[in-house]
Amino acid sequence: MASLDLEYLRLLVTRFKSYKSPTDAQRLIVMLGDKDNRNDDENKQLGVLLKAEKQAERLTKARNEARDVLKKINDAKNKAETRKKIIWGGALRTAANDNETFRKNMNWLFYNGYISDRDKDVVRDDLMHSHNDTNQY
Repeated sequence: MASLDLEYLRLLVTRFKSYKSPTDAQRLIVMLGDKDNRNDDENKQLGVLLKAEKQAERLTKARNEARDVLKKINDAKNKAETRKKIIWGGALRTAANDNETFRKNMNWLFYNGYISDRDKDVVRDDLMHSHNDTNQY
């Protein structure tokens, strides 16, 4: 067996020994890896197990990379959506400074369930009651 394979074998044996519930294949790798005088058949078995373990590691790595790509895409979408909400909310708030209709719309949004109860204290001071608003919302 090549020295690189032996190095990988030692790494796996050490890792698998620390597992509480190793699989049958992992237990076999530990058993054969710890054996001093393996015959050719045992070396072939060990070679197959190591090859399978490498493939499993590659698959795990590929799945993690795919998950990371999807996470980046979703994070970018969420960031863009949040930015849009902030821009539109800021525009509404700024427009309410000069426009009676927008002031009424902000009050209507506040009193009709568009602002969560836990957020109402944060935005309550932004409500701009016009002269003829009687809190009829």
